[in-house]
Amino acid sequence: MATPYEKIYNRFSQKITDFNLSEIDDYSLDEMLQGWLNSAIVNVRKRENNLSLRDDKLQEFEADLSDLEIELLALGMKLAWIDQYLNSTENVLQFIGGKEEKYYSQANHIAELRELRKDTVREMQSLHNYDTYTNNSYFDN
Repeated sequence: MATPYEKIYNRFSQKITDFNLSEIDDYSLDEMLQGWLNSAIVNVRKRENNLSLRDDKLQEFEADLSDLEIELLALGMKLAWIDQYLNSTENVLQFIGGKEEKYYSQANHIAELRELRKDTVREMQSLHNYDTYTNNSYFDN
């Protein structure tokens, strides 16, 4: 049985709060979600199912993905979403304002985004390692 992309998108949407996404038209949003999913597939190490076997027109994976694979893909999408904000020109360009303007430190904001990225990578690695150790035949009696 195939796993629809929508199942992964729903898991991803539970991990973030981005009200800007609701303002994007359906076609553009679908393009963004699929782009983040493609980035996630690259970041997820070899799994039980071959994640490259998918149909982008039907928007589904050919295999029935496990909950762990769906979780790893959702975290990978979150990582791609964070990278988009981290690499934004708003963060790269230096903001200069006058006395009357109030703004927050770009360096602190970028540092927090980097920390969020590190935490997401650690969470992905932890899930992958847990699965590797629990499903490794070497440890079976």
